[in-house]
Amino acid sequence: MNTSGQQIKILYIVTQGNWGGAQKYVFDMSKSVSVDYSVVVASGIENDTLGKKITDQGIKYVGLKHLVRNINPIKDFKAIKEIANLIKKERPDVVHLNSSKAGVLGSIAAQSADVKKVIFTMHGLVLNEPLNPVKKLIYLIAERLSARFTDELIAVSEKDKQSAIKYAVKSAKHISVIHIGIGLKSLEFFPKDKARLELGLDPNKTIVGTIADFYPAKGLPYLIDAAKKLIAEKPDLQFVLIGRSGPDKKKIKLLAEKLGDKFIIRENLDQASQYLKAFDIFVLPSVKEGLPYTILEAMAAGLPIVATKVSGVPDVLEHERSALLVEPANSDKLVDSIHLLLSSEQLINTLSTNAKNRVADFSLDKMVAETKNIYHP
Repeated sequence: MNTSGQQIKILYIVTQGNWGGAQKYVFDMSKSVSVDYSVVVASGIENDTLGKKITDQGIKYVGLKHLVRNINPIKDFKAIKEIANLIKKERPDVVHLNSSKAGVLGSIAAQSADVKKVIFTMHGLVLNEPLNPVKKLIYLIAERLSARFTDELIAVSEKDKQSAIKYAVKSAKHISVIHIGIGLKSLEFFPKDKARLELGLDPNKTIVGTIADFYPAKGLPYLIDAAKKLIAEKPDLQFVLIGRSGPDKKKIKLLAEKLGDKFIIRENLDQASQYLKAFDIFVLPSVKEGLPYTILEAMAAGLPIVATKVSGVPDVLEHERSALLVEPANSDKLVDSIHLLLSSEQLINTLSTNAKNRVADFSLDKMVAETKNIYHP
């Protein structure tokens, strides 16, 4: 463990090694604090994207072979032991857990080692997801159990904090709201013409797009249903989804195929945010989120946004000032909002300008500074 005069050591753990919001958060945090702290990052090995990116930064990465996303009692028990052994070996001052599975198993494992502080960042409280009653009860018990072994919770939105209090996961005094942030200076966008050329899009079409993986929480069927209704009356519209992986991939692709070239899916693009300027309108149809990076990136790209009022989105965007916000799981509301934008250039300019100005409040530097205050108040 750290003694006086020695560098503080942080161990970041996230469930999956794929590239999603939680993984980007871990990457950004570990890279930023590695200037002042000793850092180790660990994740499951079902996908090694995060591991490669971390290693490329010269940061130590450890793959956890038993840590998997789905509930698996045998693997979960082995994962607890595996994480405990890692903690004993690395002897970190702070264990910073990310995503629900790592949060539960990692907090239990940390009890077997002398860790000064255990922190869990909720990237969208899992209890807010559409779950069947049995699974929800299992997750509720698990969240409450892990919270007993966690010193501090970080919520990326005010709604997640209030939900954690509502479900009696942790008391308010031990939950801090720290919004995610992006490095605006490091963001790069292809010009519209190049972005459309790279994506194989018609330069003369009006493009409505989103960036999302194929998970139920992303609400993609509602976007496809909205597209079906809109293209029936506006044949010059084209919808685009940039995605990577997820359990609903086959289902979403089958739904999209019914719309032919009116709904295009582009997969596995490196740095998907580079293509944002290909869109005329950005849509977030999610039924559950934490605070998605794609919203901040779309704001920075100066796009007019239609988004569902889930979790952290209203923390960032104000209805009819910087975006059009709608209730989730309602394709008709998406249709109405997209239709409204298509009919008003003035509204597009107002929303996009205000959103671009607003995103400056959600910087990477601010997120890192506030999180470091949790590490050692």
